[in-house]
Amino acid sequence: MQAWCQKYNVLLDEQTLFCMKYIGIYNTGLVHYLVKAKAALWVEMPLKIKKAGGFERGTDDKAAAVKIAWCALRYKDEFKLWQPIDRNIEAIKNLIAQRDRIVNTINLLIVSVNELKECGCEEDSKTLEKLQKAPVAALYKSKLAIEALITKIIQQDEQLNIKVKRVASIKGIGQVTSVTLMVYTKGFTAFENGNQLACYCGVVPFTKSSGTSVRYKSTVSPFANMKLKKFLQTTRK
Repeated sequence: MQAWCQKYNVLLDEQTLFCMKYIGIYNTGLVHYLVKAKAALWVEMPLKIKKAGGFERGTDDKAAAVKIAWCALRYKDEFKLWQPIDRNIEAIKNLIAQRDRIVNTINLLIVSVNELKECGCEEDSKTLEKLQKAPVAALYKSKLAIEALITKIIQQDEQLNIKVKRVASIKGIGQVTSVTLMVYTKGFTAFENGNQLACYCGVVPFTKSSGTSVRYKSTVSPFANMKLKKFLQTTRK
């Protein structure tokens, strides 16, 4: 990348704006490199870049790069510089992701055995239950260890601790939901107001109509954070 920048006389400093679409962990290496070089960085959601590109019939890496460049040029007056995530929040986010994987694995193992039992295959279900007893117990132990580490990180960070306690003070909001909210909102710094946050969490209904006579049932946006939506819907119930 350094050689490519030098070839086109591109300087790695705050005068050069690098735009990329967010693809999760696969952005991490390049993001850290550009931040270290103190370059201006704009990380945009894939959906906005896709819609900005208009109708398309096919794509490849070159076409995708052109589309990102076109989006950056078109919306250059709206760009927001990427800000590094607090190290503790980033660590908690990775721990939460691993905890979710463990919980899903436990459910996959237990549910399948219970289904066999409900279908009358009690002998097979008992055999499987016995075989997976040790790994399930180990998974539960790992889950508890991750939760303990998350709690420890929060307690050692005064600002994070205050934020989590404030959210958890809301009726129906537990520790897991409050921590998840804090992580996905970058410590409640990613949004300017409560309306934006509610929209991101998928708890705001939007109306849809056509003319003066056609009215549809209000629904929430499908582009919301489905994980937060699930947590808050469960809490509301």
